[in-house]
Amino acid sequence: MQRFGIISNKMKLLEILYLNSRVQISSLSEDFNLSRQSISKMRKELWEGNIIASPAIILNQRMLNMENYFMEIKTNPAEPEVLSKLKKIPEVTSVDGIIGNYALIVKFEVRSKHRFAEILNELDKQIAQTSFQSYRIIETIEIFKVGGFIFDSKDSVYAINEKKWGILNLLKKNYNLKRWPERIENEFFSGEEYEKFSKINLSRELDGFLKEKIIKGFTISFHHSSSSMQLFDDFQMKFYMRIKPLNIGSYNDLAKKLTHESNVIDLFRTGEDFGLFAVIRAKNLYEFKNFIYHLYSDYKILDTFTTVVVDEHYDQIFPPTLKIAKEICENIS
Repeated sequence: MQRFGIISNKMKLLEILYLNSRVQISSLSEDFNLSRQSISKMRKELWEGNIIASPAIILNQRMLNMENYFMEIKTNPAEPEVLSKLKKIPEVTSVDGIIGNYALIVKFEVRSKHRFAEILNELDKQIAQTSFQSYRIIETIEIFKVGGFIFDSKDSVYAINEKKWGILNLLKKNYNLKRWPERIENEFFSGEEYEKFSKINLSRELDGFLKEKIIKGFTISFHHSSSSMQLFDDFQMKFYMRIKPLNIGSYNDLAKKLTHESNVIDLFRTGEDFGLFAVIRAKNLYEFKNFIYHLYSDYKILDTFTTVVVDEHYDQIFPPTLKIAKEICENIS
């Protein structure tokens, strides 16, 4: 019984940190009715147990007018060079092994179409050396949901200069080191990055981004290893789903409704025939089957196409429990 209580406390802590990773230890101590030392120890255990990968920032990509692309790549296990190259690209935010005609699906979050063209030019050289020499690009044209957080369609575009982009990228790695003493700094920063953030006041810059609402929220990312994923009983499996509504004119209405589905972690609009592109998480195939049945029963959907993820190579942001996923969806107007 005591062991169950410990697990419950850790899950509760993950839920709180997912909603606000800037929360003070003193506040957590009151919530749990535990000493600050106990809370610090529990958080350190989650860190050292490879559950929490890092504190993270959810950017308001609508305001920043960012571009999101997905690339499906044909390769095989005997060609690890492609994966190695992808992991060196800062704009790559996820790499998943999948079942089907392609072996990998990669997500890019970039500042502009021009920047993606530069990345693509470099990748072309690498993919040209593979046996298949084949990939497919999915360009998103609208963003509705990322990491379980819903985006407001009323957000206006906010232009920032090159210097601010550099600061924002540093903040994504380090918005407050003092609140996370578990972090080993040189695991996250290069020597050049150390030099940059030693010359600027990150706290002041952070306050500025918050005032402009460029930062949507503070959360945590989770390790992709199978041992850590066992803790997330509600969301162990990951799927990519393309969705086609009954009526081509109802894409936006359908998307707005789907954002309130707790199993929908990310949701984008594309220009393809199946014009909604979603990341779905579920406990297992049985739960996913129930979710599919629910979609067709309760929404005006003509067809769907699903890709199953068999291997996640990057740390990811998603709700730790179904309870928290539902709470976020219910609290958004």
